[in-house]
Amino acid sequence: MDLVTKLDVLLLLNKMFNKKGIVWGLGASALLYFKGIVKDFNDIDIMVREDDIPTVLNILNESNIRVSYEKDCKRALHYISMTIDNVSVSILAGMKLYDNGIIKIVKFSDIYINEYVDIMNAYIPLMACKDWCKWYSLMGRVSKVDAMMEKKHLW
Repeated sequence: MDLVTKLDVLLLLNKMFNKKGIVWGLGASALLYFKGIVKDFNDIDIMVREDDIPTVLNILNESNIRVSYEKDCKRALHYISMTIDNVSVSILAGMKLYDNGIIKIVKFSDIYINEYVDIMNAYIPLMACKDWCKWYSLMGRVSKVDAMMEKKHLW
């Protein structure tokens, strides 16, 4: 998928969520892209607060966006996945991480927002690389951790 389409989808979600006051943060490979750590990203991964899940589902439903919603699955307490203009989007609340058999729940809040990136005068909330480096490590995503550590000066 081309970058322009991915950015258009990100801007659409930004507009919809901000209109309803949803606190959200962009993470994973899209975060790494905007920080200059990777050259491209394939999908969009967003975290929201658990309390905002009903509103997020309502926003997507009102926009006629078909979603798959799982409650208390392996990945998160709430996991929404969809495809918009052939761009895969995942929205998580209560991300689950596994550390030596113990489940750790990441309860998203605005404290995880580290900065904003300006895309065509829209401000996209970026989560902190330090958090994603730790989480990628717990996920066993060695290549992501290595890429982040190699370019730690960009954080």
